Amino acid sequence: MKALKWVQIFLGTVCSLFKIHRSLALENLALRQQRAVFKRQHPRPTLHSSEPFGF
Repeated sequence: MKALKWVQIFLGTVCSLFKIHRSLALENLALRQQRAVFKRQHPRPTLHSSEPFGF
């Protein structure tokens, strides 16, 4: 009985870790998409030779 309980705990932990990983992967994908859209809408300003160190 005790061994069965440990197996259940172990399998529950492994399943939980996979759910967390999948959730983080989806969040990362969404953030990458938002960043790509933002970069398209707001291009970086160019630096000119009259601006020392970009200030």
